[in-house]
Amino acid sequence: MANKIPVKTRRYIENAAIFMMILLALFIFVVTFIPASQAQDYLYRFLGTTRTLQRFFAVVFLASAWRLYKRSHLAWIISIVMIACSIGIHSFAQHSFFMIPIIIETLSFIVFWLFYRDFSRPMDRSTAVHGMYILPVMVVLMLLNRFIGPAIELNWLLLYIGLLLIFAPFMHQPKATLSDKEHVLKLCRTYGYNPCAWLALEDDKTYFFGTQVDGVAAYAVSETTMVICGDPICADEDFPVFLKELSDYCALNNYDMVFLAITDRYLEHYKKMGFGYVKCGEEPRFKLSDYDLKGGKAAKVRADVNHARKAGLTVCEYKPLDKRDPEIEQAIDDITKEWLGTKDCNELIFTLGGVGLEDPNDKRYFYAKDDDGVIQGFMVFLPFLNGTAYYADVTRRRTDAPRGVMEVILYDAFQIMKDTGVEWGSMGLAPLAHLDNPENDKGNELIAAILTFVHDHMNSIYGFDSLTRAKEKYNPTVWLPAYFAYMPKILSPQMALAAVAVQSPNGLTDYITAFFNNLKKDEKKGMDEKNNEQKKEDKKTEADAKTNS
Repeated sequence: MANKIPVKTRRYIENAAIFMMILLALFIFVVTFIPASQAQDYLYRFLGTTRTLQRFFAVVFLASAWRLYKRSHLAWIISIVMIACSIGIHSFAQHSFFMIPIIIETLSFIVFWLFYRDFSRPMDRSTAVHGMYILPVMVVLMLLNRFIGPAIELNWLLLYIGLLLIFAPFMHQPKATLSDKEHVLKLCRTYGYNPCAWLALEDDKTYFFGTQVDGVAAYAVSETTMVICGDPICADEDFPVFLKELSDYCALNNYDMVFLAITDRYLEHYKKMGFGYVKCGEEPRFKLSDYDLKGGKAAKVRADVNHARKAGLTVCEYKPLDKRDPEIEQAIDDITKEWLGTKDCNELIFTLGGVGLEDPNDKRYFYAKDDDGVIQGFMVFLPFLNGTAYYADVTRRRTDAPRGVMEVILYDAFQIMKDTGVEWGSMGLAPLAHLDNPENDKGNELIAAILTFVHDHMNSIYGFDSLTRAKEKYNPTVWLPAYFAYMPKILSPQMALAAVAVQSPNGLTDYITAFFNNLKKDEKKGMDEKNNEQKKEDKKTEADAKTNS
């Protein structure tokens, strides 16, 4: 019966009950500090019990109120118990005015009880254990305060801080089980249209499964924002229902939503649901049956491929599910470590996959080796479109590899895959590519401007332009747009920071550090160029002096 009430209406009713209980708890807490010399009897009849117990109830509820607003199940349990006890105590109060608190508590209790399904966000066990470490610390501090001197207010402050810290670890990111991964794999194979779909199987993802339709959204949570990787994975006809179910869940749990790297396949559904959206880049895609290196547009790639072949590089496919080869896997690991050592910042995650040799599933691995059998580079391809398309997700090479190593791997991999029935190849999203051709939601010009600013000022770190040019030179068949989508429709700074945080191991700190490190490099480069120019000028002056003498 309660679940038939619209989500927004339930949310307003629940929030009203929480707000009334906060006001009541604050009132009771303040009343307990009124001097008892002249009003002791009145207060006792008013509270229905000792002021210490009432103060304790008020402090516990105030500490749990925020997590109750976030629909924490633990906060719901504590609140239900506290309110039930308080109703029982107030029922024995001898003052008629206390009927008002009893009414507020009773109404709140009924609301929380009827809508108990909405308060379902669990606390992660590991973080809960860490939070409970605060308890002994709190007890020790209170004991020290007891011996040092009487300070009752400090005791209550310590109790409140301790309760807040116990609730603080809450984060709804339960670990995926083996059966979860198997079901997601099945959905990816059946409905994985977005090239990012296969990234749902990476270990940094948490899953939201549909209950009305069969589907999944792979996400991570940063603060109060759910960040989803790509489009939800489900049947086309089920997408509106699944998106509505996911949106209702976030509304009930007070999550903001940010979708990263969605395609235009479902863009109209996002619009109808009231999402804001902004273009975030483009994806180059290749029709393998028609793809070759002929013509002037692919001349540079053709030259690089020819150079690689003359250097003795040959491309092979590694199939770990057929037979594991420790030497190949060690080479892949060595190249990865060497590649990471050249980066100014940590490797981006969430919208990029890993090598995944421990659980390859349907990934395809290609590598190039020289005449001595040394592996010089490799690529990992992820499937999408029911296995009829693959995109190059991980691309790495040795720092001293021959020119053209990545070009020859990609071209030969496309040719091999074409012979096995693959129809499309992709080089994955080129972030912030072609932003000069915007296809954004009206009213989000500011977000588009911010993305342009990031492109212009972080390009030297992440190489947006060089990455786009590197993909353009392959002469792709088509460029497909990709978008960010978000709810509420106006992207807040907190939501933007959440999108940044889930993609970097160290969050915003990593971007800031990389930015200033790059400034130092640019400054050093400028100084070196200036010194070189000065040396040339000095040599010229010295030569002129000798000539004149």
